[in-house]
Amino acid sequence: MNRTVFVIALNATLVASAGVFAAPAAQPATPSAAEPAAAPSATSAPDLAYGAYQRQDYKTAMAEAKKRLASDPKDAAAMGLIGQLYLEGAGVPRDAKQAMDWFRRAADAGSDSSAYLYGAALLQGMGGTTDRARARAYLEKAGAKNYGAALHLLGEMALENEGKP
Repeated sequence: MNRTVFVIALNATLVASAGVFAAPAAQPATPSAAEPAAAPSATSAPDLAYGAYQRQDYKTAMAEAKKRLASDPKDAAAMGLIGQLYLEGAGVPRDAKQAMDWFRRAADAGSDSSAYLYGAALLQGMGGTTDRARARAYLEKAGAKNYGAALHLLGEMALENEGKP
């Protein structure tokens, strides 16, 4: 894949990823043994941060996501949502570097979609410099959770011979 097509595809993926952090991704019908499926609860609290994001009330989405982080500093969905807000410039100034920092933190907390976005951005140099080795590591994190886009990008990297002639 030539660089121009890759950049366009990555940008389209990043823009289309709005909201992938708070809403759970579609999972296979059989839950993994490591993560038993939780039964839906009628008493579970609504996700105020993601709800505000969906209503395009971005300042409230940011405030609610930060509240969630105050009560649970490892809330990967809240970190990913904050990254998305910075990436889009929704309710905050657009800041790719800040977005990538939040995606990295969310990925380190276990978010497969954030691991993919951070890895893909590292390949492009978004928010800093290009780092193929680090990109591979984050894409492999997402790929280990069967995140399809990450597996695809890892395949692209292999076909490109790791960027070597």
